[in-house]
Amino acid sequence: MNTALDAHEIQEILKYVVENNKKLNKEGKKSIAIEVFGEAGCAKSSVVEQVAIESEMPFVKINAAQITVDDSVGYPLKEYKMCKGEEYEWVVESAIDTYTAMGFKYSNDHRMGYAIPKWIMGQDKPMIFLIDDYSRASLPVLQAINEVVDRQEYLSWELPKGSTVILTANPDTGDYFVSSTDSAMDTRKLKLEMKFSTEVWASWAEKYGVDSRC
Repeated sequence: MNTALDAHEIQEILKYVVENNKKLNKEGKKSIAIEVFGEAGCAKSSVVEQVAIESEMPFVKINAAQITVDDSVGYPLKEYKMCKGEEYEWVVESAIDTYTAMGFKYSNDHRMGYAIPKWIMGQDKPMIFLIDDYSRASLPVLQAINEVVDRQEYLSWELPKGSTVILTANPDTGDYFVSSTDSAMDTRKLKLEMKFSTEVWASWAEKYGVDSRC
């Protein structure tokens, strides 16, 4: 039996899960991640972006095939321990003068840390985090993605509470150059198959003003 869903059906499920994740957060429960897989060109990414627009939520999209481990972790930097009485802070070199002016004193302790990736920096509201073509990522990046799916955080950063992680992928049928996933990875997320529908696409195109010549 074919269980693939069209764009409208996928959109309704995504909306429900996104709103439910906000409720789960208030109950102290983990958000549910979603994978949408299907043939190239069936509008997987567009549907996710449209859900973000209609939900009025911050939307961040990265292409997993184009990022490195440094991109996902954050670039390494040196941090210095600054003390004021029993209080202390780990600060980067550029902030030492600022903390000195606040009464902190420089100690000899230092460590290596990581800068927050630019796509997370400054985000404080529940967001939709789309990892596009995630199954085309290198193995180290794929392992990082699995951590984000499972815990919504990775080493130097975490997503705002109540956020939703959505992955898109092409099917592992031999027609695409993608990495296979095992059952342990698949059980960490809700997995939906999307199919292309001419009628649904035409309805969407008319609604959002796509050139009628299409």
